[in-house]
Amino acid sequence: MDTITENVRAMYEAYPYPSHGTANIRSDHDVRQLLSHVERGRQQAGPLRVLDAGCGRGVGLLGAAALQPDIQFLGADLNRVALEEARAEAKRLKLSNVQFQEVDLMTLQGLVVPEGGFDVIHSSGVLHHLSDPSAGLRRLRDILAPHGVMAVMLYGKVSRQPLYRLIHASEMLAPHSLPIAERIGPSRLLAREMAKTCLLGSPWAGTAVVNDVEYVDRVLNVNETSYDIESLWKLLSETKLKFLRFSEPEEWAPEVAQSEKLREVLAALPEYERYRIIEQIAYRHSLLFLVTHESNTARAPLALKQIPKSHFALNPDASISITTRHPRGPRRVERVAFKVRQGNEIEVTSVVASIVMVLSEQSLPFTGAQMLEGLAGLGMDAQASLEAIAALVQAELLYRPHPTEC
Repeated sequence: MDTITENVRAMYEAYPYPSHGTANIRSDHDVRQLLSHVERGRQQAGPLRVLDAGCGRGVGLLGAAALQPDIQFLGADLNRVALEEARAEAKRLKLSNVQFQEVDLMTLQGLVVPEGGFDVIHSSGVLHHLSDPSAGLRRLRDILAPHGVMAVMLYGKVSRQPLYRLIHASEMLAPHSLPIAERIGPSRLLAREMAKTCLLGSPWAGTAVVNDVEYVDRVLNVNETSYDIESLWKLLSETKLKFLRFSEPEEWAPEVAQSEKLREVLAALPEYERYRIIEQIAYRHSLLFLVTHESNTARAPLALKQIPKSHFALNPDASISITTRHPRGPRRVERVAFKVRQGNEIEVTSVVASIVMVLSEQSLPFTGAQMLEGLAGLGMDAQASLEAIAALVQAELLYRPHPTEC
């Protein structure tokens, strides 16, 4: 283990992150949905296997495992304190599909890799603390299955600029040569002062009052590298990984601009140039994105003729709202709407509304033919039904799991 890695482990064992170990649901938790973003489907039989590379206390891992009991999860971390807590929490939750292993992500020595590689790898808030993030990412690429998808979170360099002023000032007042416990007090003095100046109006305005675990991770971290769009693209080129999308694509869409004219300008730009501008005009303090092997490709858009033989599932990150009135007689539906992730609510009518109401009671994957048959029984026009299903896939209320992953 190199010196930087030893220092990072010592810091996180003294201040295990996050400050709580309760399971929660993070972005990109659904394994089948992640795999649906790529064209290449899984070939072999057997359970899907997921690696959480740098699982910490297992917060996101345990949430994902609880919702997907048929999938095998492995949490890897070098923080022995956090791993013990994660194991205890998994036992308390009675999760039998989760294992944990102490692993240095710079070497992956001793990591138990399934035959053919992991179907999905999560690495959230970890790679930027490695002594060599590029080398660490290449090693993860090498254990990713050919059809696999990796979900990654890295610090966003541009939006962290106000925070870096506090970090640099803290180093001047209480240098790294001091124990972390002795640095917290002087650094918090600076944070309280800078909350009124350079941190004001930024995502970091409340830094002075966060708990010690969060404060050390955010301000006094012993090693970190952050990325902007340019350096992220360079990192992916170095590691021979293909960018698929941001986890929250709406945060990087032209619609983030308030000016209609600017939205038009952004929409006309190539993807890379558009992202570089958006990170300057909006706070994106972390970059959450999906990548795959260079030999894989993003899923091609759905053609109407493909719908009958395609498989579909309801997006687990979607919420459906149906407003009804109950006068004397049959129930009257007055409004149908849905929202995906943190996006805006979309109100729908006609055939689309009928499909959404059917989907609100659907928990298992289904084929397009099954959906079309059900809609025909409700008197829906076949062509209109095809177009409505395609629209819901485009809006991401529906996704298309590969047949081998249903």
